[in-house]
Formats: sequence, C-alpha cells, structure tokens
Amino acid sequence: NLYINASQTFMGLFGYTYQSTIKNLTFENANVTNTSWYTGILVGYAVNGSTLQNIKISETCQIKGGGNYTGGIAGILYGNAYNCVNYATVQGKERVGGLLGYCTAKYSSITTCANYGNVTATSKDAGGLVGNFASGTIQDCANYGDVKGTNHVAGLAGYVSSGKIQNVFSYGNVSATNSTQYIGMAF
Repeated sequence: NLYINASQTFMGLFGYTYQSTIKNLTFENANVTNTSWYTGILVGYAVNGSTLQNIKISETCQIKGGGNYTGGIAGILYGNAYNCVNYATVQGKERVGGLLGYCTAKYSSITTCANYGNVTATSKDAGGLVGNFASGTIQDCANYGDVKGTNHVAGLAGYVSSGKIQNVFSYGNVSATNSTQYIGMAF
C-alpha cells in the first residue's frame, strides 16, 4: 500500500541510493505519481554500482511520472538488476521503461528480468525493459507488455547507445505515434 503523490526529483520508496544493494522485495497496491524527474516504485535514482535483486512489482501497482526517467522499479540505475519483474502499468514522459527509465555503467547488467506491464511514454525512448540503455549488458530477459511512445519505441530498450543484448525476446505490441522508422526490439 505504498502511496506517493509528489512533485519533486528522486521519488520512490527510496528517493536516492548510493552503492546500495536492495533485494527480496514485493510491492502490492503501490501507487506512485510524480510530476518531476527520476521516478520508480522502488527507487528514483540508484547510483555508483547499486544492485537491485529479486524485486517484484505486482499488477495491483501503477506508476505515473510527469517528467523524464520513469521506471516500474527505478527511474535511473547505475548498476545491476537481477531477477526483477514488473507487472504494473508504467507511464511517463521521456525515457520510460517497464523496469528502468535509464540504465548505464561500464559493467552494468540487466539479467533474468521480465516486464509484463504496459509502458507508455508521451515523448520518446520507451522500452519494455528500459527506456534508455547507455552501456552494459541485457541478457536472458523478456518483455510481454505493450509499449507506446512518439519515437524510439522498442520491446526491450527504446534507445541503446552502446552495450550488448543477448538471449532476449519481446511479445508485446510496439507502436510509435510520430515515426515508424524507430520501432522494434531495441534502438
């Protein structure tokens, strides 16, 4: 029954974490709404080698971010996510993902994770797993939710600047309202 209705940066159960490990949590009946940036049900901004492990966001949850960087679990992750799953509906502006709005770090990884919730961005960079993936590895992951946005819309990662993606699949419908040249599995 986590309830947040805010208008400030770094919003979630934890607003900002540094070199943290958060594991073995299940969220039910969580409702997080934030009109500012960096929003997630678990954490808004997790940096410097943070690890998220065995996190489950149930279908009774929802998240709405009015600014950039909105994820079902975290707005931004500079680190690793293992065995995490999201069933909640995720809505945001730009860089919106079923699990993470944005993920980066030279050795970051998203491993054995899945998204079942529908993801909607009112702007660009919408992904079933992550809205914007800057570097690292995505492996052994799946998306089952529908993903919508204006452009850079993908089943796994809306925008990928570098990194490796292997052994992944997406079953959800992917649609872009402004452009059809940037939709698919990852861009």
